[in-house]
Amino acid sequence: MIVEMIAILSVLVGGAALMRFAGIKGWILPTLGFVTGIAIQIILGTVQAVTALPSTPVLTLIITLLFPLALLFYCFNRGRDVSIKIFPALLSVLLFVSAVILFREINLQCLTVDSYWYLIVSSLLEADNLNHATPDHLLTRLLAVPLMHAAANLTGEFYFRSITPLLAISTLTIMAWLTHEGLSIFNIEPWIVKLLSAAGAFLLVTSNRFVFNAFYINGHMLTAVFIMLLIGCGWLLINNANPSVRALTVLQVISIPVLTVARPENPLFIGIALLPFLVSSKVSWKHRTLLLVVLGFSVLTWYGFLWIKYYGSGQLVPLSVVGMFSFGLVSVLIAPLLAWRKIDKLLPHSLILTELGLWLVLIALAFRNFAPLYYSILATIDNIFLGYGGWGSFLVLIILIAAVLMVFTKAENMVYLRFPLTTFFPFAFLLVYLRESAYRVGHGDSLNRIFLHIVPLALLFIISTAISERWGLPERLKKICQRLLDYAHN
Repeated sequence: MIVEMIAILSVLVGGAALMRFAGIKGWILPTLGFVTGIAIQIILGTVQAVTALPSTPVLTLIITLLFPLALLFYCFNRGRDVSIKIFPALLSVLLFVSAVILFREINLQCLTVDSYWYLIVSSLLEADNLNHATPDHLLTRLLAVPLMHAAANLTGEFYFRSITPLLAISTLTIMAWLTHEGLSIFNIEPWIVKLLSAAGAFLLVTSNRFVFNAFYINGHMLTAVFIMLLIGCGWLLINNANPSVRALTVLQVISIPVLTVARPENPLFIGIALLPFLVSSKVSWKHRTLLLVVLGFSVLTWYGFLWIKYYGSGQLVPLSVVGMFSFGLVSVLIAPLLAWRKIDKLLPHSLILTELGLWLVLIALAFRNFAPLYYSILATIDNIFLGYGGWGSFLVLIILIAAVLMVFTKAENMVYLRFPLTTFFPFAFLLVYLRESAYRVGHGDSLNRIFLHIVPLALLFIISTAISERWGLPERLKKICQRLLDYAHN
């Protein structure tokens, strides 16, 4: 328990120090600090893994703790206000210590075959023997989850019992914070804002699959919280909400490399989900370029490492590695174009073209070979609507409510939250052809599990859009209805 306590507190304190440096304060500081600390740990651990540095988690945790503290101390000496209130800080530490003790005692961790593969990489990292991991293994399991649990191997425990439940609690808290900050800019009573913020978190915790993934050793909860942070912070930035630009930028930037090494499909989905920000004239070209460059270099670093691993082992480099490396390279090369002012006139059309293009590519692939898509659709219907996926009626209600809100409301700046949701479905079914196997019936199905990645974001969209003052029929539908009424009167 001592090692787990030290690891969790190192992540908490180091991340909170970086968040305080970025300008975050108040009740959300410990939660954002914990998630940020995990991001620092994963980013540092990835750098250790792909370079000649030792991959021992002891070094990772020491830097995770000391570097942000040194940065905070430097700012303090320069006269900048980075003060932290002692009593709330001690209370936060006490709560995290209590949570670690609680989750260790109840020990509700769920492990599947996938979990054991993650933990094998974790043990190799702790022993500084990552070179013994096969490139195929690293291609599918990546590094984020193994890095989170690597220090547990110092005492032969293999995994931490509290880190995933704490991530789940952080997901609930961060969603409430994003909702609160996003709605606070509107002319809404403060008590209503607080009620809606709490309602979103309450709805999420009622989901069977959310509770299951709170104790499941896999990358789904990690991906869910960082996708929500990446997109949610961008939405706050667009709305000029309370958190400082520096804080929101830091949160977005650290989310990208974490997501890159959390799930194999994440880099492509990040590129799609970020598109509304990358093409928006409301975001400075410097900020857009920064996000695209970070995405590009994150993908180049990881898939370049895998390319070298495959080449060194004498194996043929998979097309997926070559494709992802090319994607990273293109992202870096086109990033400077965002500084070209004339391109702003062309970029807005890219959202419609991208969404339409995803569906057209899916249709083209289906014409070529319809069977994988057909069986995937049938399995997804069984999982969502017939209960085989373990979601109950939760996903059905989320999809229906979100669809109604997309049609009958027009809240300002909602495209930034809406676009990742509507592009998720064609993207998810395109993965059928990329992975060369159909989805299946059951709660262990890949698509059934990755729905969790966008559920927190979907709830944020629903709550934020529901308060829109612009309810009614879409403009084109209004015109059609009016013509029908005129025709009936005549």
